[in-house]
Amino acid sequence: MMQRPLLFVALGVLLSMATGCSNSARIARGKPLKNLSVGQILERYDEQAAEWDWVGMRLDVTVDADGQRESFKASVRMARDSAIWMSISPALGVEVARIMLEPDTVLFVSKIPGNKFYYAGNYDALGEWADTPLAFEDVQSILGGFPMGLDPAKDKFNSKVDGENYALIGKYKRKVRRLIGVDDNNLEPEDSLNIQLPMRRYERLRNRTEDEDLLIKRHWFDGLTFDPV
Repeated sequence: MMQRPLLFVALGVLLSMATGCSNSARIARGKPLKNLSVGQILERYDEQAAEWDWVGMRLDVTVDADGQRESFKASVRMARDSAIWMSISPALGVEVARIMLEPDTVLFVSKIPGNKFYYAGNYDALGEWADTPLAFEDVQSILGGFPMGLDPAKDKFNSKVDGENYALIGKYKRKVRRLIGVDDNNLEPEDSLNIQLPMRRYERLRNRTEDEDLLIKRHWFDGLTFDPV
């Protein structure tokens, strides 16, 4: 991996520290964060984000589901935009599952006694298990601590101060704004929409838009470090 020149790395750190110190002083005095534009927030995030081609980590995970609590350990290795390997073990340390993810393929091996199986397919099954559509990029973002689904080249945002965080709130496409009559510039970070439309107008909306166009994406960043939260 080609490293950025040391001067630019140091400059990025100094800029982040300068912004953080300014906001730290404001918070200490009980004042809100300074308003920043979408571009400024994303620039600060890019400056602090780690650059990597390969990364490894060990995770301790506790899951509460159906009244039961399960704890396990996961060993993870990632090759950026290429592959993710995971080995999953319970508290006793004996591997019970192995997963390999590639951009278009999911490989899963279960070693659980009495429930051994092998799965090779796409991300549909993984999305059903997580109860949300998932792609390779989403899993990589989740494990790497990056904002999931953030695409500044494709999406438009408004920026807001939300307590000690900055929030980026997605903007509807113009055709959607016209159909539903909502001014997304006035949306606050925690707002939810309850839109009631006449049937004919609703049918026009469904026929002219994709499901994704009706979603409002929200991303939060720490007001001091600009880490995703």
